Amino acid sequence: MAPQVLVDVFFSKQWKEVVAGKRDLMEALSESLTAASLSVKAEELVSYWFSMDSRIVESVFDDCKAAKKQGVSVFLATNQEHKRATYLMESMDLRSVVDGIVYSAKAGHQKPHPEFYSYASRFVGFQPNQLLLVDDIAANIKGAHEAGWEAVLWDGSESLADILRRSFK
Repeated sequence: MAPQVLVDVFFSKQWKEVVAGKRDLMEALSESLTAASLSVKAEELVSYWFSMDSRIVESVFDDCKAAKKQGVSVFLATNQEHKRATYLMESMDLRSVVDGIVYSAKAGHQKPHPEFYSYASRFVGFQPNQLLLVDDIAANIKGAHEAGWEAVLWDGSESLADILRRSFK
């Protein structure tokens, strides 16, 4: 199956509703695969997708563990749908290094929508001015700033530990 087929039948037409929690991933993907006359099952595709598109950056993982040991609350703030969020926390064991996950399908909005940041603040129990977003997308940084958060654009040139040290002086 060519990746462009998935873009055309699923990601271009269904993904925004799925990642915002308005459609179920398996239902939307199954419909899309059937509409494109593809024989692969949604469950098989999702299993392959999640396993192939999930990797842990060990240095970030280690920096999250160290931050938690120093009493810093660490949450993932991500544009994900429900199954992928569960996969990240349970199958990849991110639960062992973060305090929780704030994700778009649960929030009902994706970053950089203002409601994502409002939901996240309520979910983690901190005021916006107490929150720091480290993200690799400039629009998400802008959205966080507009919501009253501290935010740092991460380009990989600086460790998470250094960003946290600088931000929490």
